[in-house]
Amino acid sequence: MAHGYERALRHLGHHVRAFNYHTQLAFYDKAFRFWNAEKRVENEDEAILLLASEQAVLEAVDFVPHWVLIVNGFALHRRAYDLLDRLCLPMAILLTESPWLDAEQATIASQGHVRLVFTNERESVRSLHELTGLPVVYLPHSYNSGIHFPQRVNGEHESDLFFAGTMWPERLRLVDGLERWARRYHKGWNIDIRRVNMMTGRNSDALIANEELARRYCGTRIALNHHRTVRSIDGQSGTEKHQQATSLGPRAYEIAACSAFQLCDAQPELAEVFGDSVATYADAKDLRRKVTYYLANDAERHQMAAEANRRVLRCSFEQRAADILLPAMMEVHDSG
Repeated sequence: MAHGYERALRHLGHHVRAFNYHTQLAFYDKAFRFWNAEKRVENEDEAILLLASEQAVLEAVDFVPHWVLIVNGFALHRRAYDLLDRLCLPMAILLTESPWLDAEQATIASQGHVRLVFTNERESVRSLHELTGLPVVYLPHSYNSGIHFPQRVNGEHESDLFFAGTMWPERLRLVDGLERWARRYHKGWNIDIRRVNMMTGRNSDALIANEELARRYCGTRIALNHHRTVRSIDGQSGTEKHQQATSLGPRAYEIAACSAFQLCDAQPELAEVFGDSVATYADAKDLRRKVTYYLANDAERHQMAAEANRRVLRCSFEQRAADILLPAMMEVHDSG
């Protein structure tokens, strides 16, 4: 998401300095591990976050931006927020974990001197505003037009059904059941499921880069899209806490941008964005029925995928930046 908006803002003619926070974290992590061979440092993780975050302030002093846009914000140390505020640099934050972590995100926003909040979940706008007292703007998910676009792929990327994502329990039950059913009744189907471990963010093969993911979407006959509903899991009892998001996740836009056929759970926002160009299923039984039907109806799949692609063109990062991100920043800046 950060790379998507960086590219979009540059494309729109704005000067952007992207702070590579991950590189700074890796540098200080290695430095402390080397130093700790001689001397142990208390609160090492806190010190790494602090030093890496302070580098963002140095870059801001050098660049002197009109706005600082913080994406997510969980890993950025409070010291960075304080110092950027002392420099009188207006900050906006894009909260990416709504509605799952709204209380925690509201704490970051309200204590971080930010002037404007963006959220990818429309139902969180009011609650975040009430929790923070700040202006909150709904910024729907997007896709990177430089990565997600229709393209020809080779046999390696072709499949009958493809899904890649974090294996929250409801997803794991769904895809495991689908695979067992397909092995029993449809042995000739090529079902490509890439399971990302919920706890580590890894799978047995390694995470799939966005460029590779786009090729997989372009090569599949059906791209499965099942939105997350589990908010958290109790580590001792294994009890699942559920929460329903109402806004579409990024996968919905990325699949459509690749002009791939999408089979999706029935999200409230789906029809508003895509009309009837995206097929839906109600439960595991309905999913099996829809997979069977659409694999047998190529022309209908292609027609729906083409219409979904037409509808998603206005949803790129460039469009979101031009239509929502920049106007909201201008309004807050002028009112301040």
